[in-house]
Amino acid sequence: MINALILYMGYLVNPQRTKGNIMTWNKDGPLKMPGHVSEAITGILKNLNNQGISDLVEISRIWNDAFDDFTAENSKPLAIKGKTLVIQANNSPLLQEMILRKEIVLHDINSALGRKAIDDIRLESGDF
Repeated sequence: MINALILYMGYLVNPQRTKGNIMTWNKDGPLKMPGHVSEAITGILKNLNNQGISDLVEISRIWNDAFDDFTAENSKPLAIKGKTLVIQANNSPLLQEMILRKEIVLHDINSALGRKAIDDIRLESGDF
């Protein structure tokens, strides 16, 4: 019988169950997957940078208050990678202005958070 393989969370998962667990394969052979979805979610959440996620949510909340209307409407915080905040701007002159004001932007964000959560800013151009 041919088993259908599906891509699930970065692994190929065989829908056939072995001893109550779903078996997965990587380049080294079979791996044992959690038997229940809650176990998989718990494992994923343990690997996330929870502080980075809460900082990004807080930065998103204060974004409109921390910057003038034009800057707030034409830029947004995308992610925190390590201690680097990734900001996307949909306007080239604004992107250049933010590059020139990088230290001020960094200071404003950390002041709004009440601690030094961000060490660097990476700016990207794009539409949103």
